[in-house]
Amino acid sequence: MSARCHSAEPVAARDGVREAMRLSYILSDYPHDVVEIECDKCGRHGRLRTAKLIAEHGPDIKLPDLLRTIAQCPKWGSMDDGCRAQYAASSRMD
Repeated sequence: MSARCHSAEPVAARDGVREAMRLSYILSDYPHDVVEIECDKCGRHGRLRTAKLIAEHGPDIKLPDLLRTIAQCPKWGSMDDGCRAQYAASSRMD
């Protein structure tokens, strides 16, 4: 599987229309069957099947946006006590 990420040039869309520059992986690029997230701050941990996430959120959701959505943390984006949810080591792309 070749990932379409971190490109400095626009990526051609499936229908031939040019997309805006994409600097994040999308869910359809994700190579694992399960997405695992964790938060070392609050101790939350979760595992979700990739196929179910694609069905619910679509294949083109950016992985940073998916993390925010599935973390469901009220502290996401807080400047003084922010959420520290992240993809677990088993779910990282790099």
